[in-house]
Amino acid sequence: MIDSSHYWQQPIRVQHFQSGKTLFLNHSARLIEIDEARDITSIMFVRGDLPFPDRTIPIIEDNYRLKVGTDVSWVGFPAIAPDNLCFFSGNISCWVQKDRFCFVDGVVIPGVSGGPTLAIIYNEVHIIGIVSAYVVPNPSTGAQLPGLCVVRDVFPLYETVKMLRSFEEAKEQEKLPAGRPPARTVDDLIMGQ
Repeated sequence: MIDSSHYWQQPIRVQHFQSGKTLFLNHSARLIEIDEARDITSIMFVRGDLPFPDRTIPIIEDNYRLKVGTDVSWVGFPAIAPDNLCFFSGNISCWVQKDRFCFVDGVVIPGVSGGPTLAIIYNEVHIIGIVSAYVVPNPSTGAQLPGLCVVRDVFPLYETVKMLRSFEEAKEQEKLPAGRPPARTVDDLIMGQ
């Protein structure tokens, strides 16, 4: 619920999986960009003493897309095993140019949303997108059958990274959410308050 934390300026906890080190990010220590239409949120912060690698996985080039049938993989912490980083794989089923996402066939479980999607390009692993939707169900028989994973491209992130000069400058330009606040409790959701 990043949108709620952003709206209410609540802290967010970031945990480095391998080391177990945790960083609490107050509103002033993070920058959040939410693209509701594309279901993508970016959180930027100074890494502090979290042991992130010096070399990051490259992002696919702007306006480059993979062919239908290409093998892709994604990682995440599924709700059924939240303390375990899991690796998934599938194939690109189609590319939807208008909305800049692809359908991927493969196992997608709640909790993996937001996980990076990876592919080998020029013999090197690249981030090609972000898992956006768990499953688009197939309603043909009345029962929920396996569907397709929605993987959003990383174009908004690419644009943000290109424009980023410093955290301080970006923080000055951060857009705070406007309008009605996101629901905070079950009662808020039920009552529509």
